[in-house]
Amino acid sequence: CSRMNSGNTPSRSYPDYWDGGTVAWYKTKELWDGYLFESEERISELAVAEKKTRVFETGTILMAIYGSPTVGRLGITTGRCACNQAALGMIPDPTKVTFWMLYYTLLALRVEFNNKAQGAAQQNISKEKVAEMPFLLPTMETQHQFDEVVGPMQAMLRNLQERNRNLRTTRDLL
Repeated sequence: CSRMNSGNTPSRSYPDYWDGGTVAWYKTKELWDGYLFESEERISELAVAEKKTRVFETGTILMAIYGSPTVGRLGITTGRCACNQAALGMIPDPTKVTFWMLYYTLLALRVEFNNKAQGAAQQNISKEKVAEMPFLLPTMETQHQFDEVVGPMQAMLRNLQERNRNLRTTRDLL
């Protein structure tokens, strides 16, 4: 990855980091191997400006690294956002792996991540263990061909997920 960082949680004892927040802030329970449109909570621009959390841009893969059974669950950001420390934000290095190849490789490695998770109170896997996880990658040419096939299907999936979200909102208004 060209970037792999865990998130963090701004202090809840400082209300200005949370009140009137405009930046989506995701928890691992919100990661369900799909696109992330809306978070349950938001943080303020003040929290971002004072570097109380890391910000991830559109097209970042978030992966849960704490808590059974959520270890390995993924989310794809659809806007500027942040997440708690129980998730990693990853952006693929385009010279080594394409976006969809990374996403599906992480998805396929979920069982391995869960097998390597440790902790008595709460199972977790470290950023280092995720980064060191061995796996085979096809050539970049093959990866690009994979993305050409998967990309349109994922675009349709995103569109359908967004439509469902809009339908739920409309239903709730009625």
